[in-house]
Amino acid sequence: MGRDTLRPMSKNGDVMRKLLLIIILLLNCSKQEKGINCIVLLDYSASLPDEEFDKYVGMFRQGLLKQMSYDDRMVLIPIDKASEMKNEIIGECHFVDLKKQLSKNIPPFQVLSEADTVIARFQRTLDTLFQHEIYYFRDQRKKFNVETDIIGSLNQATSYLTHSENAIFIFSDMIQESAEANLKRLTTKAAIDKKIIELKETAQIPDLKNCLIFVCGATEKSKQNYRLNKYFWTSFFENTNASLRDYGYGNADRIAVFLKKL
Repeated sequence: MGRDTLRPMSKNGDVMRKLLLIIILLLNCSKQEKGINCIVLLDYSASLPDEEFDKYVGMFRQGLLKQMSYDDRMVLIPIDKASEMKNEIIGECHFVDLKKQLSKNIPPFQVLSEADTVIARFQRTLDTLFQHEIYYFRDQRKKFNVETDIIGSLNQATSYLTHSENAIFIFSDMIQESAEANLKRLTTKAAIDKKIIELKETAQIPDLKNCLIFVCGATEKSKQNYRLNKYFWTSFFENTNASLRDYGYGNADRIAVFLKKL
């Protein structure tokens, strides 16, 4: 008789465990991040003339920033000698916070609806967002612009990998010039392969799992050097466990399509 009374209790326990498991799964699904976590690396090195730097800023603003929605977030990291050591950022924004601010003080009886008014305000805000910070920060860090440490910036970027999927945008000529790796001196694929091994052994290649990489602005003085640089970065990102989705110069117009696929 004692055993008979225990059996229904065991079944009830199984049912409760299954219900608890379902609740946990539902809670986990509800906690999944919305939007895109964009990490932007911007080249501050002295090798970029002001005119070329302005082009990179323009590609960032028109190609990427104008595509942002309220669900997205963004952080801007400088590429120079001290990016990883100083661990400073140009700026960051959770765009949902902008929506809250832009929803305030909407006058009644206007032509646009409240929702359309907020959208219009959001677009106007994106026209100037980060503009001052980008140029002010560049002036403040001129003493660090003698090197181009993209690898250091990527290591810094790991602190901002907050989502299950992250998009890293690099606006740079992609010519790494630092004590750890100088692409001006790596003139063969064999030399590049050796350098990649060295970077792995010295723990300088970050883990960028679940990251999609979009490079905008990559260039060089010759086709051969461009191909060697691309070979280096293709190998480098393979070792970070990231996925290099685009690599070029005038490819900012492809960012919108790239974002839609995320």
